[in-house]
Amino acid sequence: MKSELTRRIIRIQHRTIFVTIAALLGVTTGTAAILLTLISRLFLSAWLLMLVLLPVLFLGWRWLRRADIRSIGYQLEQRFPELRNRLVAALELARYQPGAENYSLELRDAAVEQVRAQTAHLRLESVVPAYRLKWSAIFALAGVSLFAIYISTFSTPARFGLINAFVPAGNCIRLQVTPRDTTVTPNTVVTIGCTVEPAGIFRAITLETNESDAPVQRLHLKLVSDRCTLPVTVRSRINYRFRLLGRTSGWYTIRIPEPVELKNVTFTGYPPEYTGMPPVRLTGPELTLLAGTQVELTGIASTPICRARLLIGAETLPVPVNPAEPQRICARFTVLRDAAGILELATASEQFQPALQFHIRKLSDEPPLINIFHPGRDIDLPLKMQVPLGINSLDDFGLTAIWLHYGKDTLNRTLLLKRPQGAREDTVLYLWDLSGIGLLPGEVLRYYVRAVDNDLVSGPKSGTSAIFTIRFPTMTEIFSQAVEQTSATINELEPLQTEQARLGTELTRLTEDLKRRRELSWEEKKQLDRIAREQNALLSEIDRLQEEIARTSTDLLEGMSWDPETLERLTQLQELLSRLIPENLQQALRELSRKLQQEPNSLRPVLEQLQSEQQRLKAGIERALELLRRMMEEIKLEALARQSEELARRQDQLTRNLPAQPAESLGRDQEQISAGIDSMINDLEELSRNFSEPAVAESLQRLNEQLTQKNLSGLARSLARQLNAGAKADAAKKSEQLNRTLKELAEELNRLSSSLKKSRSEAIARQIFTYTTGLLSISAEQERLEQALQHGISPNEIAPAEQALLEAAKIAAESIAGLTGQTLSVPPTVSQELARALNSLRTAGEQAAGGTIYGLTASMRQARLSLNRAIAQLLQAGSAARQEGGLAGGLQNLLEQLSRMTAEQLAINAGMSGLPIPIPAAGLTPQQQEQLMQLLARQQTLRQQLEDLLGSLGGEKPGLTGMLEGLVEEMKGIERSLAELQVDRRLIERQQGAVTKLLDVQRSLRQQGFREEREAQRAQPYEPAPPVRLPEDLGERNRRLREELLRALKQGCPAEYEPLIRSYFEMLLLETP
Repeated sequence: MKSELTRRIIRIQHRTIFVTIAALLGVTTGTAAILLTLISRLFLSAWLLMLVLLPVLFLGWRWLRRADIRSIGYQLEQRFPELRNRLVAALELARYQPGAENYSLELRDAAVEQVRAQTAHLRLESVVPAYRLKWSAIFALAGVSLFAIYISTFSTPARFGLINAFVPAGNCIRLQVTPRDTTVTPNTVVTIGCTVEPAGIFRAITLETNESDAPVQRLHLKLVSDRCTLPVTVRSRINYRFRLLGRTSGWYTIRIPEPVELKNVTFTGYPPEYTGMPPVRLTGPELTLLAGTQVELTGIASTPICRARLLIGAETLPVPVNPAEPQRICARFTVLRDAAGILELATASEQFQPALQFHIRKLSDEPPLINIFHPGRDIDLPLKMQVPLGINSLDDFGLTAIWLHYGKDTLNRTLLLKRPQGAREDTVLYLWDLSGIGLLPGEVLRYYVRAVDNDLVSGPKSGTSAIFTIRFPTMTEIFSQAVEQTSATINELEPLQTEQARLGTELTRLTEDLKRRRELSWEEKKQLDRIAREQNALLSEIDRLQEEIARTSTDLLEGMSWDPETLERLTQLQELLSRLIPENLQQALRELSRKLQQEPNSLRPVLEQLQSEQQRLKAGIERALELLRRMMEEIKLEALARQSEELARRQDQLTRNLPAQPAESLGRDQEQISAGIDSMINDLEELSRNFSEPAVAESLQRLNEQLTQKNLSGLARSLARQLNAGAKADAAKKSEQLNRTLKELAEELNRLSSSLKKSRSEAIARQIFTYTTGLLSISAEQERLEQALQHGISPNEIAPAEQALLEAAKIAAESIAGLTGQTLSVPPTVSQELARALNSLRTAGEQAAGGTIYGLTASMRQARLSLNRAIAQLLQAGSAARQEGGLAGGLQNLLEQLSRMTAEQLAINAGMSGLPIPIPAAGLTPQQQEQLMQLLARQQTLRQQLEDLLGSLGGEKPGLTGMLEGLVEEMKGIERSLAELQVDRRLIERQQGAVTKLLDVQRSLRQQGFREEREAQRAQPYEPAPPVRLPEDLGERNRRLREELLRALKQGCPAEYEPLIRSYFEMLLLETP
């Protein structure tokens, strides 16, 4: 019989099992609802519902295994501590049946009753897990609610999902596949696509492909707006289908047809007619053809075709197929641009497939290439207002016209030079007359040449040359080059003077130290080496300055407009710098460098020589600066005269233009003239303050005061304001007044300039002749001593006289050296001859004092000969000092004749433009024959003029004569070609060569006229020349000396010096050989 305690525990057990089973049902319901939601949302199989058993079985096993009586007892003991270790024992005792142990039943019942009594007041039913029922119900309710919400919200997807899960065969999904079965060419990109219905349900679909019996490959594609696409490059056959849930689309196939080959492919290009080019055959695939070329493509297909087309870039051209010859292909197209070409062919049952691919590279008809080879640079306007143009044009297929574009502000004026009539190359020689353009001094004319080709496909194209300028220079600007260069030379020589003085001081100190101690320290040797390097650097600076002046002279010589006086000033600067460096200075520097490295103990003689040469260089720089300052005064005075002449000319031009030109333009011109007047007056005032000669400074000051009284600047500004305001009344009167004043100023400045140069030249000439008189006396006394020695006087008796001659010669040499600071008329050879004379006099004096007769006569004679040569050079220098420099009239006349001949040759060359080159087989028209005869006559006349000019030279200029003789022969060859009708490209080149040679002759003459013996050269070690002997034949010698006497007297000298010159040459005539 069960005890009350056991029955109570059993009731608790039953309630626990009931609650557990109810909770399991709730969990099962919630889990099933959630799984159904997932299955319908994700279109899964219904077999996934079997997953519901997993939590149910797990929870049932976990919960029910703890629902037996013992487990419940243990739970109660844990819940109620007072029952711990007693309730489970009591339950065991209650189940006890009498047995071998023979326990007492009374004691058992008592123990059980005691435990029951303890549990009577306890809520043992609290161990029943009622919370399981609560949470399982909540879980079931949540799952069912989620399922219900999903079904109500997404009814269609839920329905398709449930049908797919439980009745797969019952869904109604439709798959629309593109392009289904198709045939394409190899390597074609095919886009496979599929549209899914119903719309808005599915997000992805599976594509199954099988390429050339390979295993099936699956690819999941995303659906965008219920459609998926996939581009596929087809290289072989492809089987494919789409799968969605349990529905498939069926297999489709993309096939590749058998390729059609094209054999015997030929491209024939027919260039545009205007090019004159023959057809060309190509085999491809790269076709490089001229734009506009008609191309014919031919070939034989491997199989008969029914359709063909040609794809050129984005353009599709149909290709006709002849049913009678279905394998023969003939396509035509025109080259218009760079493009890729594809020829596609199709058989009766297949689509188009490419049979040939090629690439077209278009060659453009390039614009003409044009070059102005003469003058080929920016130039100044020639004095004759004519510019010879040499133009060479080149085009790849032909020229139609050559135009000259020119203008001042805008290049808006044109001139047709020639129509080459399709020639691919042409040379135009044109004499451009600028006299009618109205170019004024200071203005610039810009020009270029344009050549037009004969492109009839893309339209005629033009090629242009570089833009060149022709500037009308003012003489003031040309002359200002000499002013600027002279000023720059002074500015650069002054620091060199200071530097040379410092080097001389340091060298003197080292020389004195060497004299005292007979040996230099290591540091002093370093200082000496530094001095040598710095001295070389100073010499290099002088060379650089000389080369800079030479470049300026070269630029002026090569210009079309050149000023003889400006060039003469520049060449004077070159000559001045070439005299600065002593002959033996560099030799002394090299010797010093060698001694420092090889013989450092023998420096004293070298240092003394270097010190002497440095002092000569220092004195030379001081004399050069003195002479430059004198030259600068003359140049500035000449520049003022040039500027006033230029302003007067411009004012005169403005006066003549007053009636015709608008007042605004005249006002601008007058403002420029006014600015020039202000600048001139400022320069005049500055020159009057700083001029070294008081008489000239006073004259300049009076001129400045007169200009101030006449208010020249105010009158010019007033006229400019009046013209800018548009009022021309009384403008002519004011302009004429300005013009008269400027002309008077120019005349006065020119008079002052001429007077200054003349007075200075005469003063220098007087000094030269005075020093020459002294040298003549020394030479005569030396000759007397020679004669006395020959008559038996002992050397000791003439020794005092020889020493006195030496001292007198030293004084004369120093005085002549001082002249180099005032003029360039005294050549450097005078100093060299005087140095030889002094050395010979010193040797003769020493020999006479020692009583040595041997060599004494030779030394005395050598001294006299050196003095005589110096006297002869001084006489020529004195005559030159009295004359003005510049180009000789004969040379200038020669240049003018050659310039006229150049213009005539250019005109003849330009006349050839009307003749066909070469002469056609049909011959020339009567008009063309007459034109050719006229050109031949002009060429013969020009050649005769050149021969006459050559004859007038008299063979005195061998280099020039050779150039002109070659030019005469060249002109004779041109005449023969014209007479024999050999008019071809070679004749044009020979005519062009004749012009070039004429220009070369003129340039050579200019350079010889201003550069003869004036090239920039570094001073070289001087080697004494052997004594100059007169010719052995006395009669010949006398004749030459008389000629020199007459030449000296004709060159001009003061009357008081003529007897001295005559007696000097008579003395030379009496000398024995």
